[in-house]
Amino acid sequence: MISKYVSTSCNVLVGESRTPATISSLLPCNATSLLHSCFGQGRLGDGRELFDEMPDSHRDVVSWTTTITGYVSQKCYLDAVAVFRDMRREGVRPNAFTLSSTLKACSGLSYYWLGSSVHACMLKDGWDASSYVENALLDMYVKCNCMHDAWSVFNGIHMKTAVSWTTMIAGYSRKGRGEVAVQIFRRMLLEGVELNHFGCSIALRASGSIESLACGEQIHGAAIKLGYDRNIAVGNATIDMYAHCSRFLESRKLFDEMPQRDLITWNTMISAYEKFGFLDCLHVCIEMEKQGLRPNCFTFTSLVTACSNLTALACGQQVHGRAMKSGFSEDVPLANALIDLYAKSGDVYNSRRVFDEASSRDLFTWTSMLMGYGKHGYGNEAIELFNLMISNGVRPDHVAFLGILCACSHSGHIDYGLSQFRSMSINYSLQPKLEHYACVVDMLGRAGNLEEAFKLINSMPLPADESVWGALLAACRVHSNPSLGRVAAQKILSLRPAHSGTYTLLSNIHAGAGEWSEFARTRKLMKENAGRKEPGRSWIEVNNQVQVFVMGDTATPQMSLVYEELKALYQLMKEAGYVPHLDTSLHIVDDG
Repeated sequence: MISKYVSTSCNVLVGESRTPATISSLLPCNATSLLHSCFGQGRLGDGRELFDEMPDSHRDVVSWTTTITGYVSQKCYLDAVAVFRDMRREGVRPNAFTLSSTLKACSGLSYYWLGSSVHACMLKDGWDASSYVENALLDMYVKCNCMHDAWSVFNGIHMKTAVSWTTMIAGYSRKGRGEVAVQIFRRMLLEGVELNHFGCSIALRASGSIESLACGEQIHGAAIKLGYDRNIAVGNATIDMYAHCSRFLESRKLFDEMPQRDLITWNTMISAYEKFGFLDCLHVCIEMEKQGLRPNCFTFTSLVTACSNLTALACGQQVHGRAMKSGFSEDVPLANALIDLYAKSGDVYNSRRVFDEASSRDLFTWTSMLMGYGKHGYGNEAIELFNLMISNGVRPDHVAFLGILCACSHSGHIDYGLSQFRSMSINYSLQPKLEHYACVVDMLGRAGNLEEAFKLINSMPLPADESVWGALLAACRVHSNPSLGRVAAQKILSLRPAHSGTYTLLSNIHAGAGEWSEFARTRKLMKENAGRKEPGRSWIEVNNQVQVFVMGDTATPQMSLVYEELKALYQLMKEAGYVPHLDTSLHIVDDG
């Protein structure tokens, strides 16, 4: 009851046994102060009770705004929006702080329709927005991934502040449009906007995302000149930029020279080591823990990604176990990385188990599982998952379609694959990219529909690259079509004249068709133009160690055991009735 609230002089205290006072006896300013105190202490129930019992004479725009802001500060975004709706029904006109807080609630929910409704109310009321509200509106559209609307708001801002510019730069950078982010940053500088440390860090990350070393170095130089290089956020972004631009030595040097490091610094360095292998990431993680910092979900995600790159399943399982013990079982990016790890390692069962146990899923969760099914030819499961994704209201993107097309290609679901390929542009306004066309050509080629695949290539709205022609060439080898194979090979060689793999495939197509003169001619061209073919290699994890194998390798001590096992397997295959198809086998010729 409200009697528990008491006042002393002009100060209103909560929870002390002093002279009771009813809410109506308080001055409006004191009632609002008490309201602010409740929300500030996280006592949402008390704050709401106080607000509901306030008389109409006390409930002005300030008290409404205080309640909305209080809910937003505690991340109770739906409650904040509900109070705003009640405020509108009561006919109270919002002020700048009301609107900015409500827009922040919409941003936190990522509810575009709510944010756009608030925007519509502003336009309907003829509200002359301040820069404070305009930036909040801009931030809402950016966080809802509606960059078209964000751009309209941005262009309508007459007095653009540094916040306006950096919000747009950050939005395009997060959306994977680093090139646009860099262009906006350059335009900001041309318009004379003062560069701050936040703008520097965002622009550095945008430069790294598009691997623009020249741009990144210029921003780094400007940061040094302005004295921002000692700022920890700028330092972290600079390390990230050099790592993305494959300038690892500069990245590590900056890391070693940083006077202060936070958890983001260490995570950035661990992420930079991802491509070098799990052990490098682990060493940095151990060094970080020695400094008294505990790994968080981003740390574990980077470690899992490093294991995934090497398909080091055992190491990944250990990281998985520790991440769960550390309380990160509900982290979505970590779950996505684990799905990818298990799928790449061939453990599709555990990949699906992580997917099913995920407390929440984003688009990457669905696409990671789809790609896993696609790579291993689980066509029925991929189709079922794709349909489930759509029924759950998740809109597929280019990666999701690539996953389902890949699955259909490896499992022979041609009709379903073609229907989804057509639906990309018809139902989802997504124009297929080269990798989608390559996947469909591969799908048709595996089924022996070479002429249909060739017609598709000729009808493409963009020039086919070597992946598209390569898919057709591989199908021509399997189905012994030397005439079409020659066309595909010539197209690839016009793009990459020194590509030895193309000569090898074409020569084996001729050999399979018994065209030995063409076979010899192609091998001669290969020696003249491409030299020796780069030997194939593979690797496998055994006893927590990654063993690498190179074609023709006899120096490795274990290779004698490998060849003995191969002979034993070949004998078992013969006894089981296996007969090799010599017409499609690779004809290896010593070019030395």
